[in-house]
Amino acid sequence: HGTSPVAVEHSLSNYVTYYTCLSHFEWSAETKERRKTTARELLINIGRVIYFFTGCSLWMSFMMHFRFQPMASTSVQLDGFQLSWDLLSVAHLVNVYCLAVLVYLTLAMGMELTAFGEQIKGYSVKPIFDNPLFESRSIREFWGKRWDLMIHRILKHGAFLPARQVFSAYGSTMSNLLGTVAAFFASGLLHEYSWAIIFYDLGDDPTRAYSPLPLKLTLFFLYNCGTMMIEHHFGRHITFFESWPSIIVSTLVVLTALPLSHWYSGDWVVGGYFDDLSLGLWHIKKIDG
Repeated sequence: HGTSPVAVEHSLSNYVTYYTCLSHFEWSAETKERRKTTARELLINIGRVIYFFTGCSLWMSFMMHFRFQPMASTSVQLDGFQLSWDLLSVAHLVNVYCLAVLVYLTLAMGMELTAFGEQIKGYSVKPIFDNPLFESRSIREFWGKRWDLMIHRILKHGAFLPARQVFSAYGSTMSNLLGTVAAFFASGLLHEYSWAIIFYDLGDDPTRAYSPLPLKLTLFFLYNCGTMMIEHHFGRHITFFESWPSIIVSTLVVLTALPLSHWYSGDWVVGGYFDDLSLGLWHIKKIDG
């Protein structure tokens, strides 16, 4: 309490809605309620749903053709926890980058469908993703302004700001640092919980049982917290790429997370999530014979 937007803390229902819904609502400063949508916003979101559904279907078709690893596999196991030099191999980086694109399209499609449901009910929502893989010009911009803004919103007001208040006696620099660590740590725990729900153990069907290794996601997010802090302290001295095209800079930004990104995306492959999701998409498939 005290770290959320004014409209959110105006009532208990607003507070619960803000922290439990999977949509990025717009809130009116005047009425302290969710802003109503317009016909134009609804049409734009329908276009976004079609765009991401089509993109996800196309990329899923490509990835399934190669069993989600377009390049010859290395010793890196997608559901593994090992550390080796193979994490920096071209084959591994290409494979996990392709997986990152599929994860992005999958999440964006799901979030846009959720947003569409809220807009049908008359509420205005903001896009959850802002083209993070192709327009981010820094690690901080990727996590703070472009990737999953719904989760970012929750973590900012539910973890970062409260932690910064708790540690305010240590000064602004240290409190911001500890607040950032708290937010990424909370993100890891939140994703651990989500994975436990997605990949629950179907005891009556051993062929469908899958249990992700614990703490992988938490360590993945803490690793990205570390890279963001390194960028914050040293990035200001590295300016030669400021004039480079966003697609190149963004690829380099994503590259900082790729060596360990299978700790996030690998379970989606090994656990069968993408296989199940593909049943709801259209495919381009090679027909033998």
